Amino acid sequence: MMRGEVFGDPEKGVAGFVDRFPLDDVSEDMEPPLSVDTNWLQDHRNHRALLDCFWRHVRPDQSLVLYAKQVLLVEDTGRRVLIGAGRVKKIGELTEYHYDGPPGDRLRSLLWERMVVHSIRPEFEDGFLLPYHDAMAKSGDGRAFDPAETVAFAPEDRFVEFSFATEHVGDDAAISALLAMRGSLHRCSELFGYVADTCERWIDRELGRLWKKRGPFQGLDTVLSAMGVGMGNFIAQALLNEACENANPWLAWSKALDDPDALLPPELARHIDSSIAKAWNRMGG
Repeated sequence: MMRGEVFGDPEKGVAGFVDRFPLDDVSEDMEPPLSVDTNWLQDHRNHRALLDCFWRHVRPDQSLVLYAKQVLLVEDTGRRVLIGAGRVKKIGELTEYHYDGPPGDRLRSLLWERMVVHSIRPEFEDGFLLPYHDAMAKSGDGRAFDPAETVAFAPEDRFVEFSFATEHVGDDAAISALLAMRGSLHRCSELFGYVADTCERWIDRELGRLWKKRGPFQGLDTVLSAMGVGMGNFIAQALLNEACENANPWLAWSKALDDPDALLPPELARHIDSSIAKAWNRMGG
């Protein structure tokens, strides 16, 4: 995470992550003086605040994990190729670097990597991998069919969500990704007889869960983000939780405009001010 992106530059009017996300525990004062210029945060306290902010939204036994990468089946088109899907089972602890002796007052830092245990197993009872290896083998070096036909691409309108080593994926993006993988499984069945019943049943269950999770009043997160409301997706989820199942979250949003602190935690409430309320009212919301 680059320092400029985290803290911004008021003189240039550049907003940083601290301005847009609940990162109240991140402070430039914690960063050590260095003899070289660097764009990276160094101190373990800032590392912990950033990592905790990211990972607190991932829930074992509930959150899905979607794998995407480049593959040999298709030329590098810049699109992300979906590999498989499963469920997060366990999140490992944050790991601090080892030091020669007690660190004392010296710089302490954390690894950015974190172990995540997923549910994908060979029997594919709770998650699966797409059969790209089988497609390569069955295609006869492309003579029987073009193995690229079996590829499932990540949704193009969600490029950022599939562009980093680890990133949050919204419900809509997850639905689009699962549908793309279902299409891939169908093509594999047609082209070389792949038996995808177990994978399809899993996709069907997860699609049902995601649609239910989105609720009967969909689009709040998209509208808030399009309005420029900071943390729009997280605010929408908090309002959905506040409204309870099948209740109208738009009513909760109206109340939040009048009194954000009454419905939202402080790190989210601070993103709703009088200018947001005025903009909403001007639109006839």
